[in-house]
Amino acid sequence: MGGSNSGRKRKPTAWKKLEGNPGKRPLPANEPQPTLLDGVPLCPAHLVGDARAEWNQVAPELVNCGILSRVELSLLELYCE
Repeated sequence: MGGSNSGRKRKPTAWKKLEGNPGKRPLPANEPQPTLLDGVPLCPAHLVGDARAEWNQVAPELVNCGILSRVELSLLELYCE
């Protein structure tokens, strides 16, 4: 039962960087990184009304913060719906 999945889960490196790397341990340099979007993606055509308004408000903020990649687009779409 114990196995290798027991114990505390590791924090993502990006999270450690945001916290200022409180453990002061070397951070891995070879983790895969998603490609961030250069500009605000167009709102999907099926999003209307409040969902479209939410997309138009949230998507630019996520791009501006440098945290929106192609991987998250479907999650953003679901959130807005």
